[in-house]
Amino acid sequence: MQQYLFICRSVTFAQKMSRLLGSRGITADYARAPKTLGLNGCAFMVRVSERNYEAAVAELTRARSMPGHIFFQSPGGGYVEVSN
Repeated sequence: MQQYLFICRSVTFAQKMSRLLGSRGITADYARAPKTLGLNGCAFMVRVSERNYEAAVAELTRARSMPGHIFFQSPGGGYVEVSN
């Protein structure tokens, strides 16, 4: 499944983002970010499907809650950082 990973520095921010998107009808779960992304220290992520990506970005921008990094996860499991 192709999905986007919105990277957060804390579990609290990831929970907030997940709740915000969920309240807007966008399925978004959170979990610890993979270490393979090369981020410093502990990070969390909010996963959003490819079809919900544009709506999620619009809602997070409107709420002024955009994360610092967004990665696209391809079906093969690789990650590519996208600009936000």
